Amino acid sequence: MLIAWGCGYKREIMPLVGEDDKALEFSGQSRWYLDKSAASMAFEEFARAVQAGDAEGCVAALGPMTLALLNGQAAAKGMDAVRYWRTGDISMIVLPGTGKPVSMLKNQFKVSEIGRFNPSRKEATLLTLIEGVGESRIKAVFNGDAWVFEFIDSMPQAPAMPPVPTP
Repeated sequence: MLIAWGCGYKREIMPLVGEDDKALEFSGQSRWYLDKSAASMAFEEFARAVQAGDAEGCVAALGPMTLALLNGQAAAKGMDAVRYWRTGDISMIVLPGTGKPVSMLKNQFKVSEIGRFNPSRKEATLLTLIEGVGESRIKAVFNGDAWVFEFIDSMPQAPAMPPVPTP
């Protein structure tokens, strides 16, 4: 007779966010996953890239508006976005509502998704509380492959168009 000890199914109940406390007791060590959304976990990964100085990882996590702004600044200096990120001259990429650079993510922070959990959501707003900065709300968008983030307080103004002559 063959006995396989330790191999087999592990039966833990994984309740959904918002379920009652009695149900949450059964999830044990895995409970911390229930408090995080995919967007907030992706943001934590972005922050680790900032902390590690991983320019490729940082640029890959930028939303389309932020990436376009970075590409424009980089092109003006004759560089690609990753090389430009490494120069550290990315003052236009800020934690929204604070004017502080994303490099402040090297400080301790907490992040959570605002609103009721919806696993099919493609856009989310993240609330971050960052030591030395305060509160910032960051737009997160799922682009089909990964969550990306927008870090722009305001877009630069386009030059005014001349008035169109009327016939």
